[in-house]
Amino acid sequence: MSQTPITVKYPLEEVLGELKQSIKEVNQNLANIQKDMDEKFDTLQKDMNQKFDTLQKDVNDLKVGQMELKTEVRN
Repeated sequence: MSQTPITVKYPLEEVLGELKQSIKEVNQNLANIQKDMDEKFDTLQKDMNQKFDTLQKDVNDLKVGQMELKTEVRN
């Protein structure tokens, strides 16, 4: 089974140039997406660290309060 040959009406150099430009644009878009994701991750990480620190402080405060109550009950 033979196929009819395809005729290309554009010079190969032009087609390859357009493909190269498209690849550059895709790479730039990916770089922008990566930058945005990094920034969002950094913000999320800072927020989580702050919440963890607050939670840790609250637990420590509860432990101190528990020790104080134990001391009062013993006396």
